[in-house]
Amino acid sequence: MVDILFSKRAREAELDQHAARMEFESLSAAFEAHVPIPVVPAFVLGVPSLVVAGAEDRLISPFASVRTALYHGAEYRMEDELGHFMQTGSGARRVAGFILDWLEQRNL
Repeated sequence: MVDILFSKRAREAELDQHAARMEFESLSAAFEAHVPIPVVPAFVLGVPSLVVAGAEDRLISPFASVRTALYHGAEYRMEDELGHFMQTGSGARRVAGFILDWLEQRNL
């Protein structure tokens, strides 16, 4: 799973550190991820939305990320150096900064 969840650029020591903290998903989390339920598009509710995708994500395809952004009327950003766990790795601070700026620009 480490090869699937993390960027190819992640350092070995970093991978070991994060992998040691990983646990199996709860049944409710697995259920929510795989059972389709109706979702109201964010734009219908007037909710500003942002989809940030990792170019090296091997779980969520770029097509699925773009489709999600279009459905919700969200802004979309692809991050080149990041995998599925984009909150880890060398680009994590850059992405966090971008998200914080995005929120601040919208007074959120």
